[in-house]
Amino acid sequence: MENFITLGERFAKYLKYKGLGINKTAKIVAMSGSQISNITSGKVFGADKMFIILNTFIDLDANYLFRGKGEMIIGEASIVDAPNPIRDRLIVTQQELLDYKELEITKLKNEISELKKGKEQNLYNTRVAEDSAELETKKQI
Repeated sequence: MENFITLGERFAKYLKYKGLGINKTAKIVAMSGSQISNITSGKVFGADKMFIILNTFIDLDANYLFRGKGEMIIGEASIVDAPNPIRDRLIVTQQELLDYKELEITKLKNEISELKKGKEQNLYNTRVAEDSAELETKKQI
């Protein structure tokens, strides 16, 4: 029974890490809240429930959950610790994109400001063209 208790504690730790409560987890895995509560409190449960949990929370490492060995999240250590030039380049590219968007936002804010000034001065409400009837009258004169 102790194995179920430690497994339940590790599953509860995972849920806390993911910011999931008992009821939210129950909805996600289509179980009742009491079933999830029983698992996290170390009560005996069926393999079908663990199968559903592991197939739903695919980042939860089964080796960690059952044995307490390794990282809780699959691939967590390699993602954080290992140098990754593709990831690093992606981060730089995303930062460049954010900088570009900030510049564009600033330009658009300035343009809006200029348009508001023009509207206040009635620069955009003057007629550019005359009616064709008025033009004909002017031609005849």
